Amino acid sequence: MVTLDSSEEKSVPGLSIETCANSLEPTYYSHDAEGRPTPIGPFHSDDGSAIEPASLVSTVRVAATPPRWLRQSYGISNSRQNLFRLGGLPSWVQGPQFPLVPGTDREVKFLLQFDSLAGFFWGSGGMLYVFWDEKSRITCHVSQWT
Repeated sequence: MVTLDSSEEKSVPGLSIETCANSLEPTYYSHDAEGRPTPIGPFHSDDGSAIEPASLVSTVRVAATPPRWLRQSYGISNSRQNLFRLGGLPSWVQGPQFPLVPGTDREVKFLLQFDSLAGFFWGSGGMLYVFWDEKSRITCHVSQWT
């Protein structure tokens, strides 16, 4: 889905993020020393359907945004605002949903979000939220939709 390269010394030199577009539950991935993901649960659909890799490859540029964009409401954006985000605060569709690192009471930190405009459609529109825990090298993906 997305690869983030790190120019700083972190626990992983880069981070590859994958997800299942049809996952209705929070989905967790562990990441090896190179940042490659392995699903750890819950496992994706067992209905026998094949998981197709993304067919569109894009390179994007990340830019700092003015403080007025710090908080954006999904409800009033009405598909007119860019709700893709790396860092900052999530624009919740249904309400805050911060997952925990499996086996702990530690919240996984918000990393980024994708709007339905990315080509995934949840309900009549929605968001995919990605969380990262530096200590355990685990990502969690949560989707919310209208």
